[in-house]
Amino acid sequence: MCNVGALDKVIRFFAGVIAVIAAFFVGTLVSLTAGFIVGAVGVVMMGTAIFGFCPLYPILRINTCKK
Repeated sequence: MCNVGALDKVIRFFAGVIAVIAAFFVGTLVSLTAGFIVGAVGVVMMGTAIFGFCPLYPILRINTCKK
């Protein structure tokens, strides 16, 4: 099942990488909990990009995958 298109995947993946990198800075400068949350969001974004499926898209009736 695919609901994340090619451009969406690229944007999600790079945003996820940036979030994971930012998590290290947030974790040291703000708080460990905030860093963990930012890192987890980044990992989820990269996961949805790799698998091509976003669990929120069916709920919101969004599909960026070409048929």
